[in-house]
Formats: sequence, structure tokens, C-alpha cells
Amino acid sequence: MLAGICMFLTFIILVVALLRQLYLVFKERFKHRSRLYLTGIIATVLATSVFLPGMIDPEKFEAKDLLIAHRPGVAGCSTLLKLKADDTFYIREVCFGVDKVGGTYSINKDTIVFHFQQTGDTSMIYAFGVIKPGVLPNSTGLGDILLYKSRKDTLPNMLAVTKNKLSED
Repeated sequence: MLAGICMFLTFIILVVALLRQLYLVFKERFKHRSRLYLTGIIATVLATSVFLPGMIDPEKFEAKDLLIAHRPGVAGCSTLLKLKADDTFYIREVCFGVDKVGGTYSINKDTIVFHFQQTGDTSMIYAFGVIKPGVLPNSTGLGDILLYKSRKDTLPNMLAVTKNKLSED
């Protein structure tokens, strides 16, 4: 939330700077080239952030997805697990905000062991996951992954696998 407030304040500051630069450009009757360049740059930054907000997709810079598992929840909530080709993963939960945790993983047969880097939200921390064929009613045919918090956990978080390229690597 703090980052959102900072971005909004930066946007407002840029709008004010653009208005000031436009005033000075017209007052000086387009005489200063450096002011024209500065005004153009500020206008371009503001225009791209307003009209093309998703122009840079951060996921394009990440490693290839090997496994994607998803579970829609109640009231628009959902959970997403992505295993990447560089042995990293992340779990993202969207419900009254976006929570994301991640780290590295290792695979032993049908079990995926998670090693978390940050442990902010402990409700999203899982010790391991087991890939099973078609446990959920909305299973995609690629199987499901059952996420366990510990070996004593009897109620795993079940996600339907929507992409599984683990066997290709």
C-alpha cells in the first residue's frame, strides 16, 4: 500500500511539473530547446503510464513456467502456484489484496519440497506438495497438487494443475 501511495504522489508531482513546464514553454515562446525536451519527456512518461499501464510485463523476465496450479476460491479469492525452470517458485493468493511468497524447490519423484525465502504470511507456507492424478472435481486431467504444511497435516490445500512440463526437463 505504501508503494501505491508513493507512485500516486510521484504521478501528481509529474503532472504539476508538466503544467509548470508547459507554462514556461509558452511564456518563453518555445525558445529553449532543453525545456522543450524536458517537457516532451515528462509528457511521454505520463502518457505511457496513463494509456499503457501494463506495457512492461515483469513475468516476461522470469524463467519459463514448468508447472502452474490454480484454485478459485469463494468471493473472487484464488490461489496460484508457479514452478519455474530455474528451480524457483511462487504462491500468490488474491483475496482482499494480493499476497505472494516464494523461494526455491526440489523434486523427489511425485513430491515437491519447498524452501521459502521470505516467511511473511505463514498461512501460505507449505513444507511440500504431492502431485496426484485427478483428486478435485474440477481437475483438468493433468492432475492436482496437494500442498501440506507439515507431515502431520491432514487437510492439504488442493490446486488443479493447468500446466505440467516437469517431465520435459
